[in-house]
Amino acid sequence: MSEESEPDSPELASGIVKALRIVQLQMELAELTGKPIAEHTAEDLPDDSPDAHLQHLENIESGPQFPLADLLKEHRNFTPAPLSRLSNPIDLSENLWLLLFTLASMRVFIYDTDHLSDEELYRTLVEKVLRSNTVDLPVSAGWNCRFSICEFSDEDTDLPECYLRYYADEEFRSEWIEDIPPKEDLPYDRDRFLPNIVPQLER
Repeated sequence: MSEESEPDSPELASGIVKALRIVQLQMELAELTGKPIAEHTAEDLPDDSPDAHLQHLENIESGPQFPLADLLKEHRNFTPAPLSRLSNPIDLSENLWLLLFTLASMRVFIYDTDHLSDEELYRTLVEKVLRSNTVDLPVSAGWNCRFSICEFSDEDTDLPECYLRYYADEEFRSEWIEDIPPKEDLPYDRDRFLPNIVPQLER
């Protein structure tokens, strides 16, 4: 007589929950490309009037700003797991993608990540990107917030070296030829899978 099986461990159960949540976020993101997320309340429904558009512009330029981590917690009830608890590479990958898709569900998109490992990217997101201040606009406003991870490099330059090293095309690099790092191949392949509101551009 067979018995109903249960997850072998709390870690497996947690992984299943995270995977299901990512699928849910993917479905919501798919809807974002053409219409608001279905679960939005009436107060969140889009307003395409000129007055609403001007109000969103005014909010972007002069509205109050909040740390992105606070907005994640308020709007998605989401707090990233501490990196110290993600010693298992599978757990780290699951939590990284969960964070990326949760951000995307709020129209916050990340790119230029392929030069970092999962651990390096997760640390940068939690310690730098999520501490950045941004305006709290409703998802239905249709505005997208995009962060290049190169903006959060440790280099104190107008144009981060990592962009020139990994992502700039030869035409762009030639404009900086006097002070340019050698071109390097990307050690990882993640960017083309990242959630994005527009197709990834060919570099």
